[in-house]
Amino acid sequence: GSPETPQRPVDLSLTQLGIEVPAIPGDVALCGQLPKGVVQAVASRYASWLYLSVAEDPSFFPDELAMAGVRHVEIRHFPGPHPLPSDSQAAWALEALERLPRPLMIQCSSGYRAGALLLLWLVKKRMYGAGSVDMLAKDVDLKFWTECSP
Repeated sequence: GSPETPQRPVDLSLTQLGIEVPAIPGDVALCGQLPKGVVQAVASRYASWLYLSVAEDPSFFPDELAMAGVRHVEIRHFPGPHPLPSDSQAAWALEALERLPRPLMIQCSSGYRAGALLLLWLVKKRMYGAGSVDMLAKDVDLKFWTECSP
């Protein structure tokens, strides 16, 4: 028989996997649903993982995160866009984002709530006005801002 050439692992960029890493702050990644294999492949890059849905969500893979060595995994239900998160839900999520060690992954079903939370955190932390928020969201190409119709 003919000798088989060994298969090399495919090296996909985070962007190709549907993961955004906005330049600001630079140590936070955003994503929507990821297949279990992708979670297994990328989880070891992160010290923390913030999941913005419910623990029972079939797209949440806590065992894979633990096996990859993610030290801090938190679930903070952050609904949206309908209904919007309550003040307490927003406060809990913002507190987690402030406290969790970096690098941090923020995950939700589409990536939009993850981006919205990051933008809300930046607004509060840096006290940005509406014009600065719009410019920042476009500059770092937060998909929930740039891909959603007004």
